[in-house]
Amino acid sequence: MNNIRLLFLSTLASCLLWSCFNNDNSGELDITSAFKNRWNIRESVRQDGENGIIYDAVKWGGIIGDFVVDDKPADWSQYGKVVVDFSKPTPANTQLMLNEKVFAWGKRGITSLEGNFAGLEIAEVKQLIMQCDSDCTINIKRIYLLPASELDLSTTLWEGRCVFGNWTNGFEVKPDKFADAKEGDMLEIVYTTDTSKSDVTYWQIKTIYAATDVPLEGNAKMLNEWGCATVGKGTTLIRITLTKNDAAKLKEKGLYVNGYFTVATQCNLLQ
Repeated sequence: MNNIRLLFLSTLASCLLWSCFNNDNSGELDITSAFKNRWNIRESVRQDGENGIIYDAVKWGGIIGDFVVDDKPADWSQYGKVVVDFSKPTPANTQLMLNEKVFAWGKRGITSLEGNFAGLEIAEVKQLIMQCDSDCTINIKRIYLLPASELDLSTTLWEGRCVFGNWTNGFEVKPDKFADAKEGDMLEIVYTTDTSKSDVTYWQIKTIYAATDVPLEGNAKMLNEWGCATVGKGTTLIRITLTKNDAAKLKEKGLYVNGYFTVATQCNLLQ
């Protein structure tokens, strides 16, 4: 009887936690209220009076959302991405960590940051953390999960093994491969991070229209001033939602991909 009671109380506690979040008819789940803690004692997390958060950050501290109830992590398998909306442009570069693994990066001055869960283990989520690369104040409007999209078709555009090294190598996808590409399709790069050198502490991927220096628009919020997307150690996928202009330019120019100490093995078009 005691075991049954404990099981009931555990289940009830989990239900109460998730009932605190707002799940609308679209399947979107607002998780803003979970972000109450911080990594550094010199930081502060407070409410802004409009259900948002004012996060007084220190460099590489972190605002933490905890999702463990009675030692049970949350299962986010039905969700495809997390979105952080800011009420003011961010005064610093930001990054997201899932279970202490970096998976998304945003440049200074953005008003929203998206983290795609592709290639990540999200059946057991313990923490979601946002960090900044300098001391600053971040005004967060809300943080929410979006359902995974259903992709009907995956076309392999390129497959092999391209060791980027220190921007030494890259691969090209010819324009004819994008004949059916359209706005809203996803470009997917499958890769591993090269951890063979101890002095390499970050990893990057750059996607440009072939024979140009112009990066794709679909992941503009992730790009630094040189048009590069920083990816986390141990991550394996990056997905870019194509804009109308991306689709047109790829049909005209094709794609070129290179990076910094990442190893690409596949490039796919998801439709």
